[in-house]
Amino acid sequence: MNPRPPLFTSKFIALLLTQLCFGYAFSSFFLLPKYLATEYHANAQDIGNVMGAFGLSSVFLVPLVGHWIDRGKRRQYLIWGCVVFVFASAGFYFVDGIGWPIIFLRILQGVAFSLTFVTANTLIVDHAAPERLGQAVGVFGAAMLSMNAIGPAITEPFAAAYGWKPVFMFSSIVAMGAVALSLRVSERPTLPAPGTHIPEFAEVLRQTGILRISSVGFIGGVAFGCMMTFQQPFALELGIESISRFFLAYAAAALFVRLFLGSWVDGERRFLVMTVSALVYSFAVFWMSQLARWNFEIIGLVFGLAHGLLFPILITIALEQVGEHARGKMTGLFHGSFNFGMSAGVAVLGIVARRHGYPIIFVISGALVAGALLLLLSSKPLRDAAARR
Repeated sequence: MNPRPPLFTSKFIALLLTQLCFGYAFSSFFLLPKYLATEYHANAQDIGNVMGAFGLSSVFLVPLVGHWIDRGKRRQYLIWGCVVFVFASAGFYFVDGIGWPIIFLRILQGVAFSLTFVTANTLIVDHAAPERLGQAVGVFGAAMLSMNAIGPAITEPFAAAYGWKPVFMFSSIVAMGAVALSLRVSERPTLPAPGTHIPEFAEVLRQTGILRISSVGFIGGVAFGCMMTFQQPFALELGIESISRFFLAYAAAALFVRLFLGSWVDGERRFLVMTVSALVYSFAVFWMSQLARWNFEIIGLVFGLAHGLLFPILITIALEQVGEHARGKMTGLFHGSFNFGMSAGVAVLGIVARRHGYPIIFVISGALVAGALLLLLSSKPLRDAAARR
């Protein structure tokens, strides 16, 4: 039996280091709902509008990014994404209330994230051996997940001691580090040979199962946005002030899964793992409706375990459905659907929460995840793709 090719090549490590810096700057803003609630006494609808603005840009930009990176050099978009995030983060230093400036800055951060995340994911797919693809996607996600824990854990006490404005400036400085590291990222030549057919988005969408798996990504974004955004004001309402504990638990569980159980994403039991993790994901979102002091971190752990397994499998299945010159489009399509779901979800659910309270929106989101699993399993090609290894 031939040994499996190495995963941690120099190219892979360069991208991971860039992701770590960008991930810290990005994750610092996970506590933005707490900032809005404590500094400006924002209600659920206000918080939903601000947080939803982030994904708004993805609706239009992510498909374009996917198109661009399938046709030419990819590294430049990674660099520009990091640069935009530097300025978008620094802009929060000058924010003095809830209004159009903060909405605009969140849109800019969405632009930066779309450029950086889609490009970096596509670069990793280019360099990973096919038999290590799922593990490569999982480990790359683990770099971001580690910052999902470290960012809020540093930001919360930092803000308590020195205020929020220094937090935003420090995030901008770390993003500058991501810019410097991105300049060292290399890429495999991806210009298609003359005469190579490059499918348009319409062709990718017409491929069997693609529209369905994008719909699952959209629903996943709704649930993820609900959990990451509204657990903060809900917890504060219940007297839970240390919000970063949830992110530590969530990220630690997801990180453990991707580092030590990453082979399950590419394993023979991938279909079973996908099904069980989707059910656990739905349960964790439902359980948030019963939030109390004793289960705050436990819900984070359960949610992290499910998220850490489910999404690498979904992304891997999606990428396996398309050819090399449609990977950027497929990556952009899935993440664009996810971000659109997150954006639209928090905006709509914020209105519902303002009128009916926070518990009901977690019940709704959990039910949507259960429905997404049925949608996925009702497609025979996707069932076969999940089971095929």
